[in-house]
Amino acid sequence: MGKSSGEEKGYGMKYAYWSVICKTPECGNRHYAKLIGESEGRTNYLLQGDLPQEFHYHCEKCGIDHSYTVDDMVSVEIDPPALSGLREWW
Repeated sequence: MGKSSGEEKGYGMKYAYWSVICKTPECGNRHYAKLIGESEGRTNYLLQGDLPQEFHYHCEKCGIDHSYTVDDMVSVEIDPPALSGLREWW
């Protein structure tokens, strides 16, 4: 479940998040769904928790609502320890 992306490189401690990419082709905005935790240098993570079958999210960049499933989730590592205002999806 879910895929891994090694993008967004930087320095210092990295943190892993579950994310999706906006489904509007010309948008491509990344939406962060849930903090996984401190990166362990892994390339894959297992989705855990009581997951809904479908997630609905409104993209502020393109203004369109999309539905996502766990198959759309991609893990990504970034430098900041916490994203300001992150509302986890589950």
